[in-house]
Amino acid sequence: SLAMLAPWQHHFAGKALGCRMEFIKQFSVRFHPPGKGSSAEKVAAFKNYLHRTVEKDKETIEMSPWGAEAVGHALKALATAPKSVSFEVERVSKEESANVHFKSLGVAPWEEYLESRLMNTRLLAVTNESQVLKLARDVTNALQNAPDNAKAVRAFALWDDEAAIDVLVAGLAAVPSLYPFKKLSCVANVIHPVDDPRGRLFVYATFGAAAAPQPLTEKVFQAYPPGADPDPAKLKKFIAAVEDRIHQGDRVHMDGNGPDRIMNVVRALCYIKGFTAEFRVEWWKNTTGNKQGKVLRFKARRGQSWDEFNAIDFTETSLLKATSKTPVDKLSYAALAEVKRHQAVAVHCFSDDKEAVAVAIKALAAVPRVTDGSKLYCVPSFGCAGPDR
Repeated sequence: SLAMLAPWQHHFAGKALGCRMEFIKQFSVRFHPPGKGSSAEKVAAFKNYLHRTVEKDKETIEMSPWGAEAVGHALKALATAPKSVSFEVERVSKEESANVHFKSLGVAPWEEYLESRLMNTRLLAVTNESQVLKLARDVTNALQNAPDNAKAVRAFALWDDEAAIDVLVAGLAAVPSLYPFKKLSCVANVIHPVDDPRGRLFVYATFGAAAAPQPLTEKVFQAYPPGADPDPAKLKKFIAAVEDRIHQGDRVHMDGNGPDRIMNVVRALCYIKGFTAEFRVEWWKNTTGNKQGKVLRFKARRGQSWDEFNAIDFTETSLLKATSKTPVDKLSYAALAEVKRHQAVAVHCFSDDKEAVAVAIKALAAVPRVTDGSKLYCVPSFGCAGPDR
């Protein structure tokens, strides 16, 4: 084909059939799935072009659909192809908007796919009310926790539910942005149950190649830490939301007053996998809502990897210990003095002593008050002080 022979980009527009293809490099062809309001003829032309490309199996297929309708047409075309198409899908951001990008990884006869796929895998039903990040987290957790003979997941949406299909694809595309930062290798197919006239669009997914962590952004996500005796499900949801946003490179702001909320914030930051969470904390005057007054505001974002953090020679820094009885100002001055002397300081307290944790955080928040406004960047982590604590 022209794409295989020419070193430059070549564009082809099938005006009569209403479908465009863009040859972007040797052995690769880019399709533009029709979007909202497209005629049945245009949709059929797109599908036929893609199916002929799959049948020939000579080019990598790439698609960047915009809008739920285009996403649905892209996935349905892959699901109904004459051969099974293994593909990856990732988020792509352009300025203020974001879409997804499909890229085929290989083609195989359907019989070969059906014989080689793993069985007894987790099944996830997706509706138009499903949440994208929760779906991505569920897929990630299912693949991480599955036994070796079932490290795959199947997710499906109803064939005629355009919004659910859009959520399904967006959730799969978000997986590489979460720990352990791996792309998915997917195969889509359609199933028509005997007892239900509605078809189902299935995607079978396994972990694929490693993905680079998302770049840091200036987006701010406001999280709301639970207080004393929280509902376990709400606490788990809070911790997961903080981890997801930190992994995706966003800034996470949290307001906490009282030992329980402070403890839940610090623990959520300690639980983040793969990377540390770097935060600043300061006293903040809350002027909105029912609880007005001063609160502690945490501003966290993704820091260095845990491997890099654990490689630091902490013997070069002094160790300060905080208890529930430690004076806040005294600890604040001591921490500041050590930072000026050694460029860093380690503050330890028992992780099951919420009063001690609150004292340590208040001391760090007081540093701007006893200086010219300088703030400390902090990294929380768990450690062992003995066989029992």
